[in-house]
Amino acid sequence: MKKKAVAALVAAGLALNLCGCSAYGVAIKMMQDYEPEQSQDWAVEEQLPEEEEIPEPEESEETGNEDADETVVTGKDQSEKTSVEMPEELSDNLYDFQIAMDGQVYQFPMWFDDFEALGWEYLGDRTEVLYSNEYLYAEPWQKDGVTIYTSIANLSLNAIAPEEGQVCGLNLYDYQMENCDWKIELPKGIAFEESTREDILKAYGEPTDEYDGELCYKMSYEMDYYSRVTFRVYKDSGVIEELVLMNMIELDGLDNSVSEEVPELISEYKAPTQLGDDYYSNILEYGGALYQLPCPIQEFTDNGFEIQEKNSDMVIGAGDTGMAEMMKDNQRIRVPVKNFAPYATVLENCFIIELDEYDFGANRYSSMVFPGGITFGSSEEEVLAAIADYNYESSESGKSTYYYVYGVEEYSAYGYQIVVEDGKVTSLGARQTDINW
Repeated sequence: MKKKAVAALVAAGLALNLCGCSAYGVAIKMMQDYEPEQSQDWAVEEQLPEEEEIPEPEESEETGNEDADETVVTGKDQSEKTSVEMPEELSDNLYDFQIAMDGQVYQFPMWFDDFEALGWEYLGDRTEVLYSNEYLYAEPWQKDGVTIYTSIANLSLNAIAPEEGQVCGLNLYDYQMENCDWKIELPKGIAFEESTREDILKAYGEPTDEYDGELCYKMSYEMDYYSRVTFRVYKDSGVIEELVLMNMIELDGLDNSVSEEVPELISEYKAPTQLGDDYYSNILEYGGALYQLPCPIQEFTDNGFEIQEKNSDMVIGAGDTGMAEMMKDNQRIRVPVKNFAPYATVLENCFIIELDEYDFGANRYSSMVFPGGITFGSSEEEVLAAIADYNYESSESGKSTYYYVYGVEEYSAYGYQIVVEDGKVTSLGARQTDINW
């Protein structure tokens, strides 16, 4: 990775491009599950439509670490955290990320406790687990009968409960405010449900990005994707009806402690004894040894690989991912790794989640073998015979044909990838981020 801000996660394609202009769902859990750099195109990237219909609020959809529901995180001592003092008056700078509601000025980010102390009751799930660099996009709060939604982020290295997190911004929608007489203002006099597109342009100048939709103008003022203010001015009313304010930066007092405790999951891993022919097994042969992904990095070091600390992420946050570079017999490999523990730990306690190998005509260095004996130089007919009974898709690019073998239960971008050119295998890749062994 290794940016510690959640902004790095946008590169993973998990950022939600809210370019539609209808009222959208407010119970979405966004993850940070940043996926590290990939040397393979695992599947055709999903293209978001110009205007995206987002459903009305329902129960929160979990998209974070799959093991989160098995982890209990209790509140920790907050004594090292300093409350964020709220300003008495609004700044004139939009990028101070301030908003005034009913006479109270709010500045983001602030701690969960700070927001709660301003009279808001949290309606979300306090037992939720946020891993490192995860955030909840739209968490409900209520005050004086008014409900609003905020983002709650974990920018620390360790897993936390929401009440230990940062409230990094809020989302406002006109339908929420139908029975609310609050004055809601931003810097330079811009008011929710009052100001027009022209007012916004006069106050803040041309936006970083603007989308002219059928129903509304979406105007976004951005320092980066996770520090931005977005207005939606609807054409029928001519005023701001939706507002997203987000400033996802680190506050002082985060728990960035690192534990060297070996996760119990590592002892549960058992190295496979045979390659077999099962393309749902996540087993492969590499350098003469058998591995099953995700595989503890310790398995590789036990087999003679040495971690190159200079080019590796030596500390990985809870549930987070990073990169490791290893060397054996004068050959270097660079692999994505994941920490499955609910605490930050050292690289040696993490799991390799992806292995790739290319041919480029140097077959003497090719050492990867897939189930059914598929390796570099295998024929396309052999590949098709090996994967015939498994879920797979194929695509073509130039002279190459890509075969993607997915999981047994549902479509997944994880599994095996085999690239064939001129009738022969020229590239192999395997990836799995879930514990299935």
